[in-house]
Amino acid sequence: MKQLYYISPSLDKIEQTGQSLKSAGFNVNSMHVLTDEMGEADKRQLNPVSSLNRNDIIRWIIRGFLIGCAFVALAIVVMLAFGGPQSLIGLPQDLGWLVMAMMSAFVVGFCSWEAGLLGLHRHNHRFATFEKLIAKGQHVFFVDVDTVSESQAKAICDANSGIRFAGFARMVINPFARGSSSFVAA
Repeated sequence: MKQLYYISPSLDKIEQTGQSLKSAGFNVNSMHVLTDEMGEADKRQLNPVSSLNRNDIIRWIIRGFLIGCAFVALAIVVMLAFGGPQSLIGLPQDLGWLVMAMMSAFVVGFCSWEAGLLGLHRHNHRFATFEKLIAKGQHVFFVDVDTVSESQAKAICDANSGIRFAGFARMVINPFARGSSSFVAA
């Protein structure tokens, strides 16, 4: 899956493009608008980017989950190096592993939660490329497409004047990518 990004100074042109895509059979939920004028986008029945997606919370939760798993793996290796839970904690083996499993779930959950709080205060790395344009009053329109419908969506969007192709990005979330590395500019 890819996201095709287009830039326009006019929400009218984005609305026209969205209507063209809808009439061609594209789902409304696969079209999104990133703008500072969220109320105006709602009035036009455009699908604005949700506040959850404007932040980097999902990427940071995944990052926290992976870091928590690394901590748990390290704790298990240390525990096994010292002879397992029965020698380290002083509990019977079955109960020791149960305690370890509960502690592991807590550590992974805590790391994910804490990282999610960090991501809540960061702008989505996918939209970093467009922050200056949005501040200048531009609007970003993007469409989620698969490999089969990509050429059709591109042809429809390119046929509508008033919007220009800005690039594309893969929809896979890399929690450790720096900046908007998945975005490929036109």
